[in-house]
Amino acid sequence: MVREKHNPIVAILGRPNVGKSTLFNRIIGQRKSIVDSFSGLTRDRIYGTGLWGGKSFEIIDTGGLNFEDLDNLSAQVRAQVDIAVVQADFIIFMVDAKTGVLPADKEIVDKIRRTDKKYIIVVNKVDTEAKTNDIYDFYQFGTEELLPISASHGLNINALLDKITEGFSDSENTTSSDEIRIAVVGGPNVGKSSYVNSILGDKRLIVDDKPGTTRDAVDSFLKYKETSFVLVDTAGIRARTKLKTDIERYSVIRAQKAIESSDIAILIMDITKGPTREDKKIASFVYEQGKGLIIAINKADLSKKLGIDKETWLKQFRSNLKFLNFAPVVFISALKEQKTFTIMDMTFDVYKCYTKRINTAVLNKMLEDAKKRRPFSSTSSKQLKIKYITQVSTCPPTFALFVNNRKLMMVDYLNYLKNNLYNDFGFEGVPIRFKIRETK
Repeated sequence: MVREKHNPIVAILGRPNVGKSTLFNRIIGQRKSIVDSFSGLTRDRIYGTGLWGGKSFEIIDTGGLNFEDLDNLSAQVRAQVDIAVVQADFIIFMVDAKTGVLPADKEIVDKIRRTDKKYIIVVNKVDTEAKTNDIYDFYQFGTEELLPISASHGLNINALLDKITEGFSDSENTTSSDEIRIAVVGGPNVGKSSYVNSILGDKRLIVDDKPGTTRDAVDSFLKYKETSFVLVDTAGIRARTKLKTDIERYSVIRAQKAIESSDIAILIMDITKGPTREDKKIASFVYEQGKGLIIAINKADLSKKLGIDKETWLKQFRSNLKFLNFAPVVFISALKEQKTFTIMDMTFDVYKCYTKRINTAVLNKMLEDAKKRRPFSSTSSKQLKIKYITQVSTCPPTFALFVNNRKLMMVDYLNYLKNNLYNDFGFEGVPIRFKIRETK
């Protein structure tokens, strides 16, 4: 088995109002920043996908950094920026030519340099050739090269994209090893370590009733049915308002990083508690990252004792988290090792769907049949025409729809087409993505 590598990640950092979101939108080619509007762990970071010179990358728009305000909101923004910096392979540090160098700029560039990551300083709002003189004050940062740009007018954006993607691999040739990486995630004390221990058959991981025992992401290697797995037990992810220490905060960052580098996430939930708000936030993060997903409802052995009906619990779960309808659900007991290996068996099918590629001719036959069953209706004088569909990538399965006018494409019709893909081709356990392309 060979899976595609995850795209490199680029983060945009800077003070408030320097033009980060404008640059983000220009790079991804959309007016709206939010690509997947699920609130959750990443609500203060906006993700998108850029493509330049045959090279694909993920880009993060972060909140403006303000070191003077000590209020809780500013602290949350700084925490989200910290997460983006941890994730990033390349950093764009944006400054404002109109305001010149401010103390916060110096703090941000020092912060970036301590990461030892590749970065570039771009001076925004250089809208005319006459304003290029405004960039020279920024040489005091000690950099040999500054790139003047205008995010709103598109000046030097091509040069910036050349710099960003210089060391990136072509999208078509990104392949990796044959290990399947599985992140075991969930809230504190739901039984993640107990589950991994039941699979490994030993007590390698500490299990304790006290929440927060696991403070880091722990890799365990497993050979199962002639396939190599890496199981990553992660710290329990809690709501940001409940994170009391830096150690807890960075444990959550590492857990998020483990999800991002995984192929499949096993979300452990507690039947005696869930679904909780934390469960929904974690699931949203997994969905946003485009990972395969299996839901494991732990402590199911206590259901009769506590008077919990599994079917009622499952209906409530499906009703509250409708965006997870693609994900299979299994009731388990990690402590008693009930159905823990059922989940491992399911990972084979989910991974197969995660890496599945559908022939273009077959896809377009599905599209034509779908359009006949439900013709697109429009209240405007213009009529949407979906000309053809093709799969552009796997991990997760991503499809390009070529249309005459992307503004006419409604969300409910996209969901209809998505359901057709699930019904015709399976894709159990994996989210499906669409890219809307306009063509004459």
